[in-house]
Amino acid sequence: MKPAKPKRTATGRDRTIQQIDEVPISVVEIMWHPEFVRGFVDIRAGRPFDPDSCDGVHSAWFYERGRLFGAVAPLWMSLRDADGHLNRQAVRLYNAAADRRYIL
Repeated sequence: MKPAKPKRTATGRDRTIQQIDEVPISVVEIMWHPEFVRGFVDIRAGRPFDPDSCDGVHSAWFYERGRLFGAVAPLWMSLRDADGHLNRQAVRLYNAAADRRYIL
């Protein structure tokens, strides 16, 4: 079997795709992660996906989940309530989107 050709970024650099083991994680842990929040904010601000901005594969997963959730959630929905707790509606929506495989 031939080895796969390395992926290249827009700048022409090699980008090796790393695979990670799946581990169970709660929705609350996902939504509290700073990279999730950054992805959520980035997509709402209209910023393009930036794969080089993440520090490692795990961070990239959180960032991408935040971007996906930001695309699914209504614009009026915030991640936090006035007290800084996770918005319960946002958590329910995340669960529904994950159940439908809109978010991995």
